[in-house]
Amino acid sequence: MKKIFLVILAFLIVLLGFFIFKNGNEYYQNRYNGEVAYAKVPDKIPSKEQAKDSNNKVVKGVYTYKYHFKFVNEKGQVISMEHYLSGEHVKPLKPGSIVKAEVSNQLIVKGPNTVNISDVPKRIINKLN
Repeated sequence: MKKIFLVILAFLIVLLGFFIFKNGNEYYQNRYNGEVAYAKVPDKIPSKEQAKDSNNKVVKGVYTYKYHFKFVNEKGQVISMEHYLSGEHVKPLKPGSIVKAEVSNQLIVKGPNTVNISDVPKRIINKLN
């Protein structure tokens, strides 16, 4: 009886480990595994606001611009993302410029950084306009 119990217990532990690994990997892939995408900076500069911390308290001396981007990835898919550009001496992005970023399903992993239009694949430029 003890052997059967131990076999069942070992099987359940292995099964639990599999589900933890599978869900952890899926979470990582959706959140942190980004792909290169491009977006056009809106023509209107967002309003400069004082930055707030996670408790919604104003952070003195830190300002932020809230951008709404429509990124286009290499496959031609459009991905909508928000981005907060923050800092003590923060400057807005140049209106109408093109930015490049690594974008996952849930967030901007890296960037956005301004790039020359000549660095953007032509099929993506058509989708940005």
